[in-house]
This record gives sequence, structure tokens and C-alpha cells, in this order.
Amino acid sequence: MNENNNLNDVSGIGQIGCSLIERVSELCGWLYNNNPKVMARNSFIEDVKKSNLPIDEKTILISNANRITKEYYNQKTILSVAVEHLKESSRPADVDITWISQFMDKARLVSTEQAQVIWGKLLAEECNNPTTVPKSLLFILEQMDGEDARAFTEVCSCTVCFSCKDDESYNPIIH
Repeated sequence: MNENNNLNDVSGIGQIGCSLIERVSELCGWLYNNNPKVMARNSFIEDVKKSNLPIDEKTILISNANRITKEYYNQKTILSVAVEHLKESSRPADVDITWISQFMDKARLVSTEQAQVIWGKLLAEECNNPTTVPKSLLFILEQMDGEDARAFTEVCSCTVCFSCKDDESYNPIIH
């Protein structure tokens, strides 16, 4: 155990200890100094303090800095995934601005790695083929949790064969 009981000093506490501190910081907003998110948060707070915003707006932004920083990193991760999946023929400029606004508003709350990959690929698909991802899908995905996604995947994996005498063509039940 860390002898000086200073939780800001994470040296010597090991991987599991660091994992616990990370988890607590995610859930409770407590942050330790060596975390890149802390540095981003602190930089954000300093920028807000130096801004010309009214004092009440500064107070609101500073008090919500942990949430804002987490939401930013969620969006940034999703955007990074999308960039990796863009095609040479991609047309991001053709994506409807309302679609992008709604997408990013929902993306800020997507915090699991698996979900971020899905959302990133969805953004890439819309950029690769504008108007192919309906806004209604964004609302549906926003409501789904991991268990719903697994159940949906299982249903989609069920296939039926129509007129399968010669070509053995199977189609998903939900096409």
C-alpha cells in the first residue's frame, strides 16, 4: 500500500490500484494528477477562468468540467473510429448538419468501448454513403444497452431458406 496515503501519488500502488482509482474517478468525479483527462480538465477550467464569460456561466462550466471532459473524450474516441473506417470516396461534407448534430449529441453519452466502435462505424458509414443511416436509428441505438444489442444480433443471425432447391440461398429473418 502507498505509505503516505496520498491518493494523488499513484506510484507504487500497482495496476489493480490504478484501475480502482480510474474507476472511482469515472464514477465520482474524483481525479488524480497524472491522468491525461485531469490535465485536459484543468486546462479547460483555466481557459474558462480566463474567458470573458459572465461569472454565472463560468461557475456552471467549471462545476460541470468532469462531465464535459468525459463527454468530449467519448465523442473524440467515436470520431477516431470513424476516421479509421472512411473510404477514399467518403463525402463528409454531404452529411446533413442536423444528422451530425443529433449524432454528436448522442455520441457524447456513449462510454463503453464496444458501443463507441459501433457508433464510430455508423458515423463512417454515413460519411461514406450520405443519407443511408436514418436519424431514427440514432434514437433506437441510444436506447439500446448491451443486452438488447446481443439479443438483436441473435435474432438477425436466424435465417430462413426461400425456394432453396438448387441455390441454397439463406436470408436473415430481419432483412
